Amino acid sequence: MIKAPIGPNEAERQARLNTLDVLDSDAEAAYDEITKLASIICESPISLVAFLDGDRNWFKSKHGVDLIEAPREESFCGHAIQQDDLFEIQDASLDERFHDNPIVVSAPNIRFYAGYPLPIDGENIGTLCVFDVQPKKLSDEQKYAMKALSHAVASLLKLRKAVNDMAVISDNVKTGLIAFDQDLNVLDGFSRECTKIFLERNITGEKIDQLMFNDDSERQAFAMGVEQVFADFMPEEATIGQLPSDFTIGDKVYQAKYSVVRNSKNEIVNILATIEEITELIASKKEAVWKNALFRIATDKNSFALLLAEFSRDINRAKSFLEKNETSDVRKILHTFKGNFLSIGLQELGAMIHDIEGQSTIELSHLSAIEENMNDVKLAIEDTLGIVFGNGDQAIYEVSENYIAKLEKFISDYDEKDENANFLRDWVNEVTTFTTEKLTEHFRERALQLAKKLDKKVSFEIVNKDLIINPKPLRGILKNLIHAVNNAVDHGIEAPSERSDKPEQGIIRLTFSKDQNDLTIKLEDDGRGIDSSIMRKVAVKKGIMTESEATKLSDQEAIELVFSPDFSSKEDVSEISGRGVGMGALKDAAIEAGGTISLSSQPGRGTVTTITLKSFFEPVKQSSTSEAAA
Repeated sequence: MIKAPIGPNEAERQARLNTLDVLDSDAEAAYDEITKLASIICESPISLVAFLDGDRNWFKSKHGVDLIEAPREESFCGHAIQQDDLFEIQDASLDERFHDNPIVVSAPNIRFYAGYPLPIDGENIGTLCVFDVQPKKLSDEQKYAMKALSHAVASLLKLRKAVNDMAVISDNVKTGLIAFDQDLNVLDGFSRECTKIFLERNITGEKIDQLMFNDDSERQAFAMGVEQVFADFMPEEATIGQLPSDFTIGDKVYQAKYSVVRNSKNEIVNILATIEEITELIASKKEAVWKNALFRIATDKNSFALLLAEFSRDINRAKSFLEKNETSDVRKILHTFKGNFLSIGLQELGAMIHDIEGQSTIELSHLSAIEENMNDVKLAIEDTLGIVFGNGDQAIYEVSENYIAKLEKFISDYDEKDENANFLRDWVNEVTTFTTEKLTEHFRERALQLAKKLDKKVSFEIVNKDLIINPKPLRGILKNLIHAVNNAVDHGIEAPSERSDKPEQGIIRLTFSKDQNDLTIKLEDDGRGIDSSIMRKVAVKKGIMTESEATKLSDQEAIELVFSPDFSSKEDVSEISGRGVGMGALKDAAIEAGGTISLSSQPGRGTVTTITLKSFFEPVKQSSTSEAAA
């Protein structure tokens, strides 16, 4: 017997075999089917997929024998891998290399062998081979079949290597890779990082929405989004982009980015999620938002003092409304709170109120939680800026409302010609009046923020920005006007690609005009306008009126439905577009101030909201309280 030779490239060959991670692996049906097929085609009782590993010949797949390995020096395969084509021994008893081989002279008394090498990257790591106890010769057809089957084995091995390489990469990156199907089932093959993300759980077969989200509404939104993705009616960028992405597990925040996987028929078969931890990123963003809010408050302390005073008054009003079960009024107040807080950068407080707005029932505990959080924010601002703001329903920065009231009463006892009294009158007027720009500068910031968030181009203009007015009569109007600004950006101004013959940059213009003693406030945009037909359909859908009643409405009456309580022509409820209470609250504020409000709109050209206050500038007797400033 001549022992199987060791080639000069043995080290390279062994290294290539080791990269496959196939040695001592479990049996696999794909390989077993090939060995069985080789046995049938070659009419041979024994067939193997064998790998030469060190001093052994290990069998990945075997047909007709129970052995799992044999000594390499006695192997036929050790000779076969030195060839690049079929190695055939027609009668081993007559071949000097094998005539006294143990498996030839004793059971199973092998006579015939044919083996085809398995090359991987130029190295023959093993063979696909067949054995028989009778001498014979393969036909040309059988030889061709053996060659084809050996190529199939090599392809399986290369695929295994590619999968292993991908697994090594995915298991060593700090990104979670996980796929799920249309029924939200997690598929096998997720990266090792996913086991860390999901707290070392065995997640195969679990529902991805259950793993990522704790809130039922988030799970429902995710499931509906996935359903839309697999429906494949819209561009995948649009449907994928609507899937909720951020989620929290323990004290860590993660973000998922999604992509679809399609088959050869271009059908979506599953969704791949790439998950990254963004805890530090979120913290740094929150810190940046907080610092920005502090800067804005520090540079406009008066407005924040007024906001605090309004909050104190309105939170108590909300509690009173809640006791009377007047929940629509409570929601209006909360919506105004949210808009005001978001406009100055208090994002977390605004988001908290947004979540409470979404509750089917608003309770006193919700209002108390808002009040407690507002007080915490106020204390944090005071500690950071070194400024003490007022408590209760009066705005205090450097001068309190009560002190101004005392001054006004004191002044009223003096003759109008008294020089000192006139000096005090001028001073009181100076600290209790503001330019329209000062009163509304946060509107511009809010509009530009929303435009950026929505990928829209918007310019915001304030006309007659130097007009000086007393904000007290406008308190309700100004704090609710932010809703109309939000609507103009969110509903009104189109995306640049949708603006047809109009400039890419939309225009929002806020105009204050004085006509003798009357004040007119006009908010206009050059956006898509309001479609009266859509307003009618939404009114019917929401049960505000019957279809017959809606049909009888004029276009103007249909447009003015936007002032109806809980009306919104937009189905998506968000922190931007709200829940349809904002415009109604603005109308209530205008009426409460003794004014009127009107709306005009032209589809494709824009919308104009006009508030008129008669005799606003007419001299009146000094009020008992005034706003405070410095």
